[in-house]
Amino acid sequence: MTSNDSPFLVVTGPTASGKSTLAVRLAQAFEREVINIDSVQIYKGLTIGSAQLLQEEQQGVPHHLIGERNISESIDAKWYRDEVLRIHTSLEKKGKGSLLCVGTNLYLLSLLYDLAELPRSDTATRARLESQSTSQLYQELQQCDKQAASRIHPNDKLR
Repeated sequence: MTSNDSPFLVVTGPTASGKSTLAVRLAQAFEREVINIDSVQIYKGLTIGSAQLLQEEQQGVPHHLIGERNISESIDAKWYRDEVLRIHTSLEKKGKGSLLCVGTNLYLLSLLYDLAELPRSDTATRARLESQSTSQLYQELQQCDKQAASRIHPNDKLR
């Protein structure tokens, strides 16, 4: 999990189950700082839609990875894993512990298990594909992968 396998305290559960409130209480009780692991709360300007804790709701407990990135920035499981480990290690060096408040289980799993090395997305290819019509994309899919084309609806541009 980490370089020295120092344990995390973890709060996880379904949406709107009170994870953030519980995380604050536990962080106070165990003198820890909260590391937020949520695919939406990381973004600035999404306070209401993502149920980000307001400053007063954090009750003086430092929170990390809340409202820190612009919505235009791409974030993935590897980025989250690296950031959580960096923050966790930094807190340990200061003699502090961390508590993970998990809203996105994929990001938690990225901490528990190794991630496969994948190539970075090809922006030129993505731009070319996004500029094509749905029918053009489906024709290309039929040529490249007939089996997938048989499962995917011709109007499903996302897939």
